[in-house]
Amino acid sequence: QTTMIREAGSEIVLAARNNLRSLADRGVDELRDKAIFNVDSSKIRALEFHGPDRALRFIRSDAEEDFVADEDVTIEQYNPSTLRSRALTLARLRAIGFANEDADPNELGLDPPRARVVMELEGGERHELAIGGEESRGIYVQRVGEPPVYVLPKATAERMMPDREQLESERTEGSQGSD
Repeated sequence: QTTMIREAGSEIVLAARNNLRSLADRGVDELRDKAIFNVDSSKIRALEFHGPDRALRFIRSDAEEDFVADEDVTIEQYNPSTLRSRALTLARLRAIGFANEDADPNELGLDPPRARVVMELEGGERHELAIGGEESRGIYVQRVGEPPVYVLPKATAERMMPDREQLESERTEGSQGSD
């Protein structure tokens, strides 16, 4: 399908090969950038998961190493690949939508948040995500101190709020200890 386009005030008419009308018919949310984070996951040196009853910090010295529990964290037999998977997800985190721009962060469960995730990159740069309340499409999240408020799929947001028991139970087959 072809769309004819002309700059206002010009007599030159151009033919665009695809139907550009479908772009014009999209809602604002569909056209907005949904990237929450866009970092190189190999640069992540620490992951922190904070909640009302948990503070878990995992570190690694370089991308080739697995994340290990920081000295203040006691956790039994977790699968390092689950942390690597979370780091990959967080590094390229994408929203499915946005909260209303005039919404009160308190009403969205973001002030205070129910959980926070911190990603620390080599060089000390930190990125923090606040996780708030739930709505029909998912869960509200926001980069701390930066608009907008995004909506994440519920399953993705919940993976960013693990507790010790979840990390200990996410063991792959073959990583089970022998009795």
